[in-house]
Amino acid sequence: EVKRDILKDPKYKYLFTVEEVNRRVLAGVPFREAYISVGKEVNAGKFDSCTYNSVEELHHTHKGSIGNLCTKEIALKMESAAKW
Repeated sequence: EVKRDILKDPKYKYLFTVEEVNRRVLAGVPFREAYISVGKEVNAGKFDSCTYNSVEELHHTHKGSIGNLCTKEIALKMESAAKW
């Protein structure tokens, strides 16, 4: 059963910290500065993961990421391995 509101669970509070660092870097903030500032927000209890309302809002392109899971390629490799 799919839990639609699972990201509202407090244990996922910091799930999008990396996304926030990446967002800041893409906006022109140097990586080290973005990393440190997000870390400070987390430590102070001020990081707001609600900026990311859903994973559908994320637009990744690298292989294996959300939106580009490469499941067809994985299935082909599994079929090939099973034949071996």
